[in-house]
Amino acid sequence: MGSIIEVDRLSKRFGKTDVLRSLSFSVSAKEVVSVIGPSGSGKTTLLRCLAMLESPTEGEIRLRGVPVAKASHTVELRRNAAPCVPTLAWSFSISICGRIRRSWAIS
Repeated sequence: MGSIIEVDRLSKRFGKTDVLRSLSFSVSAKEVVSVIGPSGSGKTTLLRCLAMLESPTEGEIRLRGVPVAKASHTVELRRNAAPCVPTLAWSFSISICGRIRRSWAIS
């Protein structure tokens, strides 16, 4: 089965500070992923980008192969993801992917 989430050369800058620099990875169905790192390393920024609450400076995020920025249902995905923000760091796979799965009816 293909990737549910694909991140390709994702970068996020705040002013002159690079928070995420050319990050690429993919997450397949039923795969569990942990994001760990020291304070200020960009974990929350990454999760906010994945939840479409932050726009990346560069790069692309694809859900089931569809670029998020071009998806006609981005607003619906954002609406479903936004209530999960406080729990993103602890339950991303359960909260966000579960909501995406319901929004897209992923089988």
